[in-house]
Amino acid sequence: MNGGTEGRETVGADATTDATSDGADATTDTTGTTGTTANGTDATTDTSDTTGTTTNGTDATTDTTGTTGTTTNGTDATTDTTDARTDRTDATTDAAVRNRPAHSASARPSPSGSGTGWRTPAHAARTRPAHSAPTRPPRSVRARPGPPARVPRRAAPRRLLLLCLALALAVTALPGCGGPTGTQRGVTILAPWTEEEAAAFEALLDQFTDRTGIEVNYQGTPAQREVLLSEVQAGTAPDLAVIPGPGELADYARNRDLIPLDGIADPGEYDEPWLARPAGEEHTYWLPVKADLKSIVWHEKGAQPERFADDPARWCVGMGADAIWGWPGSDWIEDILLQQSGTDVYEKWVTGKLPWTSPEVRRAWTTWGGFLTPDGARRALLTDYRGPDGGDGLLFDPDADCDLEHQGSFARVHIYHDRADETDFELSSEILPRARSSARHREVSGDYVAMFQDSDEGRQLMAFLVSADTQRTWAESSRTPVFSANSRVTPASYGDEVDRRIARELREADALCLDASDAMPPPVRNVFHQKILEYLADPGDVDTVLEDLQRLQDSLDPAETSWLSSVCG
Repeated sequence: MNGGTEGRETVGADATTDATSDGADATTDTTGTTGTTANGTDATTDTSDTTGTTTNGTDATTDTTGTTGTTTNGTDATTDTTDARTDRTDATTDAAVRNRPAHSASARPSPSGSGTGWRTPAHAARTRPAHSAPTRPPRSVRARPGPPARVPRRAAPRRLLLLCLALALAVTALPGCGGPTGTQRGVTILAPWTEEEAAAFEALLDQFTDRTGIEVNYQGTPAQREVLLSEVQAGTAPDLAVIPGPGELADYARNRDLIPLDGIADPGEYDEPWLARPAGEEHTYWLPVKADLKSIVWHEKGAQPERFADDPARWCVGMGADAIWGWPGSDWIEDILLQQSGTDVYEKWVTGKLPWTSPEVRRAWTTWGGFLTPDGARRALLTDYRGPDGGDGLLFDPDADCDLEHQGSFARVHIYHDRADETDFELSSEILPRARSSARHREVSGDYVAMFQDSDEGRQLMAFLVSADTQRTWAESSRTPVFSANSRVTPASYGDEVDRRIARELREADALCLDASDAMPPPVRNVFHQKILEYLADPGDVDTVLEDLQRLQDSLDPAETSWLSSVCG
């Protein structure tokens, strides 16, 4: 998955875990459904991506097809999962994950891809304090979910500009009056960043408004996937939205919810695969605003990782997350396949052209399962990938007693927190089991901005966000690393040597390939994560797991399923 925002995973309509509101019990099965119980209200999500809404708040059933059904009497709205659902149960997985530890709410995202499992209260958003002269009111952030209020972010421009505009109503505009000379609409942008990440992003928006006079209403929520889906279905989509999954955006493009963005980004600044398109499409529908490197293994500075690489007990592995259990395992399998079999095989698999049952894909699964051992697999099922609440990740957890961790570049801030400066990394090709050390292929994830409401003001903001100058400013000014897919943002923009090494890999690798589960159609992605848990519960049954995945994929209606044309470049 898209971390960090790798690629990061959000609590949203595609969640695949049943959870009770007090965190004391959670059961995961292979149907890809999510049920959440809170104060007597039930919400059920399956892998078909359809949202059903009940008007009195009793029951709501959501999946991922982008279709809405409404029940007016508040009794029940339910949607079947895909025809590919098998009769096979996952009692062993249920038993393994039922007693996972509960976590309190704190601002930690799971990637995203991802980036998707933030430990932040739902719909949390940051409101900035007013600035000193010139006086500006705090940025307006509305409650979630709801229709996008077009509320200005700041006060009107300065007094001289107001005077010029007033005179211009009666006479020709006076020379020397700067700023906008006509009515400009504001722009609303929905994104997953809150707290410190939101502060850095809002600073960029302030710069944009200072240059253009265009007001921006920033709406930050870790549940941006479900919020966006509900607003699109209600006809109240924001102007722009940031999503970590290009596979999800391809669905919006197929439904004609997205505005083509041709000509907004300088093609000389973005290499493949960052401008990937849906298969059969000639237009660009999304642009990367952040990037993360996935093909890395973290360890403490000064450690000798080669000493531990062959010992499964020395690896930190956890599948637990607030909403989407299993995505850390998909990162393992994706990276192993890329390092073992190369970019051609990887791309065919991610774009739906190579079966799940192929020898190459099967080998990646068995390599990972065989390496973990049965005891390691069971331990991974019961472990949260973030480590204990209030800690600094599994790598620094004395009880975990591990030395190596396969995680994306977002982990340094979002997992290791105050001990980030004590971390270093190795490239996964040099340390993963049965990988080719000579391989120069890297898995990556990103956060992508797309346009849902067309306007000149929105296009100006879009062009501003993806420009080399803005990307460089963001990288240099943010207290948390913001890696860029823009080829003109050099490693010198990063103040820390570890961050500069990550930036160099994003620039200098022989090939970059998008996170597979982020790029797949949402129904396939959801069941992929589910089958990770099932496989760990019974590593000897890999053939049934892969056959189930292929059966699901074959059952999808090609007219209703969007694959990307390419994911490597």
